[in-house]
Amino acid sequence: MNDQTPEGDAASREPMDPESVVDNWVHAFCEEENDAPVEIPEDPVLRLRAADHCWIDALLERALRRDVGDTSRRVQRALSAIDTEAPEPLVGGPSPHSREKLVPRKWLSLSWMAAAAIIVGALMWAWKNGPHQVAYADVRESLQEAEQPKDRQYKISTHLQSDTGKAFEVSGVLYVRGGEKFALKHIDFSKNQRWFGSNGQEGWYTSDTEENRKCNGVARLLDWARDEGVGLPDLQLTALLSRFAHEYKLARLPSELLDGDPGIYWKRVRGVRIAKTGMTPDALELWVHPETGVARRFELVWDHPLGKDGLTSITLDLVDEKPMPDDWYEAFTHSPQPPELPSL
Repeated sequence: MNDQTPEGDAASREPMDPESVVDNWVHAFCEEENDAPVEIPEDPVLRLRAADHCWIDALLERALRRDVGDTSRRVQRALSAIDTEAPEPLVGGPSPHSREKLVPRKWLSLSWMAAAAIIVGALMWAWKNGPHQVAYADVRESLQEAEQPKDRQYKISTHLQSDTGKAFEVSGVLYVRGGEKFALKHIDFSKNQRWFGSNGQEGWYTSDTEENRKCNGVARLLDWARDEGVGLPDLQLTALLSRFAHEYKLARLPSELLDGDPGIYWKRVRGVRIAKTGMTPDALELWVHPETGVARRFELVWDHPLGKDGLTSITLDLVDEKPMPDDWYEAFTHSPQPPELPSL
């Protein structure tokens, strides 16, 4: 009597040749359908493909026919086919045919995974380093630099045209310290001088000819500035840069030299307005220092046809970075009248 258990019997068996497993698999699932012996292809790849097809047929049979007896019989035949010993035990490792069949499939999967990773990486690099993303990065860098609490002075040149096509220009100076404090000096056609500014807590307005005013927030101050002929859509440089980043489609242009800065090729970004809102310019251009991100020049352009009066462009040019006294951003510093300002 044989006392060997099934587990012991299975453990004592020698490994099966993978080709034999495939052949038994094909016979078990396909001969029953054809009621005749199935011809096994000689090519290892075709033999494995035949086994795959038989497996798919079995799944379809299970899903569509739902014959319990037939399903049980197929399962038992498949298990018997897998558990059947090969006609010739595998000696000395896998056969050359199985190695040729299995190794390429493994490396093919790895190759596809590597190719997919390379493609994804290339797409991410292209997205991050595309012309639009590089332009947005330049503007964000300039905005971050402008938010630093450092004094800078910009000359403002405002260009207008009349309905007869005659060109006019008015000038001014914008003093900024970071993203909160600023003082804008505006000189109108009559050479009257007006100041608009903020100390970071309240806005203020002073004039040679009018009563001084103050307000909470910048929105009311911007209305006063527009009433006096100031064409800027925002009075603070950081607000202009933020608008540039959010309301315009940006593109990087070739770097270029600017007068007064020999040897520096300033990065240049152009933006085209996405949607018309209020007094927003139709296009903007920004020149940024290639290393520090400082905004060197900022140009706002409006498309006005001949025969229509209005703004054509405003240019802000960095002229200095000298430190200013702390009270430079207070109303009384620029007021010819007593410092007491009426509340509104």
